[in-house]
Formats: sequence, structure tokens, C-alpha cells
Amino acid sequence: MSAFSGHYPYTAGPNDAPPIPLTPQQLALAYHHFQFMQQNTMPPPPPPPPQAPVIDPALQVRDPNTNTQRLEALESSLLKTTQKSDAYLLRDAKGLSVKQEEVRKQLMKKMKTELMTLTGMARDANSESNSDSESSSAPPARPSRSVMSFDFNQNIDHPMNTKVIDRAAELIWKEQHDPKADTFSLLHKDVKFTLADIASVGKTNFRTWKRSWKAETDTAAAAKRARQEAKGRQIMRKKDLKRNRLKALPEYKKRHKKNPAFILETDWMSDEISGPDTDDEAKKDIHRKLLVEAAKLTPEQESQPLWERVRPGFQTTEMTEIKDDLDGICEEQKLTQKKKSRPVVQRLNLGNLHSRIPAGTLWPFMIRQDWYDETLAVNAELESALSLYTKNPEGFGDELDDGYGGDDEGGHA
Repeated sequence: MSAFSGHYPYTAGPNDAPPIPLTPQQLALAYHHFQFMQQNTMPPPPPPPPQAPVIDPALQVRDPNTNTQRLEALESSLLKTTQKSDAYLLRDAKGLSVKQEEVRKQLMKKMKTELMTLTGMARDANSESNSDSESSSAPPARPSRSVMSFDFNQNIDHPMNTKVIDRAAELIWKEQHDPKADTFSLLHKDVKFTLADIASVGKTNFRTWKRSWKAETDTAAAAKRARQEAKGRQIMRKKDLKRNRLKALPEYKKRHKKNPAFILETDWMSDEISGPDTDDEAKKDIHRKLLVEAAKLTPEQESQPLWERVRPGFQTTEMTEIKDDLDGICEEQKLTQKKKSRPVVQRLNLGNLHSRIPAGTLWPFMIRQDWYDETLAVNAELESALSLYTKNPEGFGDELDDGYGGDDEGGHA
């Protein structure tokens, strides 16, 4: 019998004894020996175990309140990222539909109420139904429970002020941006608005309250605001005077066969003042007595409001007569009206004129020659500020008596 010359089987036969089990240490030594035989080098030893425990025993457990604040900060950040800072839909009242205007007014009232609640300003129980006009938006002086506060010494972009506005805007946004939410209370569910719209309303409230605060604490600011309000009233009275004279134009054209509409510019209307622009009470009292005497009021009527009509110093007799004719037609129209109108404040002319340089471009027949010589001809800077046409419109300035004759160079004076 020939000897077996093949490979020995890799596994033992069924009758062979089972292999001797090796310990992990023996297996490791065998593995190292195998590696040494293959590479002639020993493998690197394993890294030493850590000296300190994996979890620091001194690590403090997170405060639940801190976790809540972190979640609120994340939610606030998410709200801001979903709304672009310049994405305004309802900020400007012009061009809005009726529904948009109604929603805008609701948001203005809600924002005002929320700001007053956050800052602890005392308010009446029905503040949300109050008008949001500037006159009724001043913050009361007596504070209630204060949660946050404005710093009126700083501007709107100060972190302390923006924090209050952003917080109020986010609260209203959470309540009202989802029409399906239980907190939604706006009139129209289909009107879209943004977080930036709400914040812009809060900024308007802040500016209004800051002006009121300054008027109460800063005498210089209070005087400046009083002058601004007086100037605003003057402009409104001029606009009313212009509006009434425009109503008389059709009748004037029938009577005189010409149209003086071009002279009815707001800046060219007469001033209507209740008193001189001064802090001297004695001068104010003297002016009031002159108005009462000119109006021929009885002692019982002396408390009635009276205005002095101060005409522009530049206007000619022709321009004055045109305005007087228009005013006369206005009075005739008021007498024929059946509906009752509010009591009209009596206007009186004491012969005073103002010397302001008129705005816009005027026609020569409007400018008094003596006013031009005394006011403009001696001052090149003022003369350059006046703009004049070279010719009068047809039907005006045909008989110049005191009108400006123009210059020799032509063009605008």
C-alpha cells in the first residue's frame, strides 16, 4: 500500500478528539506570533485606558427653566427667519383694500394694547377700542405692574426698546397668523400680513410716546412741538381756505369770464392766526383785544374764537380783489345751503402782512413793485429764491397799477 501523499484535511474527522480550547491570552499570543512571522514587526499596543471617568461627576444637570428659555429662543429665531425683515404688506395705508385696512387697524390696536401691557402702562379697560391717533396715544404718567420697559432717552434701535417691540410683535403673531388657531380674532382670514408689519406699528407707537414724554420732561422739546403743531394748524387752515375758494370758481368764471384757478396755491393763501408767534403774554393780550374790538363783540361774546387774516406781503391789489371776490361767492353759497354747518370762526383783517418769500413760480401781475424793490432788489440771495414767469396769463395784469414790471433780461426773475 502506497503512503498518502495529499493534503491533510483542515478539519478533524468525526472520530478525532475535539481541539483543546484556548484562552483569550493564548489567542492574543498566537495572533501576535502570526503577525511577527508575516511582517517581522509586532503590532502597536492598545491605548491605555482613560485615567478619568468618561462622564464628569461635577457636570451640573441642566435647569428646566434654562431649557425652556432655550426652546423659546429657538422658536423666536424660527419666526424671524421665516419672515423677512423688509417684507411689508400692510405698513403703508395707501393702496390697501377695505379688508386690508380693517385688519391693519385691528393690528394697530392690538399692538398698542400689548405694548402697554408689557411695559405696565396704566390704561383704561377698553384701550383696544380706543383710537390709535397720535393725540390719544400718549402713555399715561402712572405706571402699573411693569414687566418690561422702554428707554425714551434712546432711539428706537436701542436693544432695550427693540426687545419690547419684538416681544409684543411675536406674541400677536403667534395668536393671529394662523386663521385656524383658537386665538385668531381678526375680521378677515384671507388677509395676509407679516411679522414686520406688526413690528412697524410698535415703532410708530414708540415714536409717538417718546414725543409725548419729551414734551412733558424737556421744555425746549415742548416749545418745539408747540411750534410744529401751530405750523400744522396754519397749513390745514390754508388748505381749507383754498378748498372753499375752489368751490367758488365756477360762479366766478360765469361772472368775470376768466379762470383764476392758477393763483389758488396753498402757500399763497393768507395766514389765519389766533395770536402772534411769541411767548410774551402781554403782546398776546393786546392782540386779542384788537380782534375783539374789530369784531365788535359784546362782553358776553368775548370768549368766542377769533382769527386774524394776515395776507401775503407780495400780492398786488388785483390778486387781493380776486381772492375777495371768491370769498364773497363762498359766503353767498353758505347762505343758500339748507344743511346746517358748524359755527364758522370769524376772520378779521387788521392790516398786517407777512413778508415770507412765496414758493413756486409766480406771474408778474401777482408781485407788488414796491415789495420787490424793498425786499428782493436789495438782497441778491432772496431775489434768486423767487421764480417768476416773463409774461402774464391772458386776461390778467392788463392794467398794471402796483404790479411788478419785470426785468430787461427776460426769463425767470
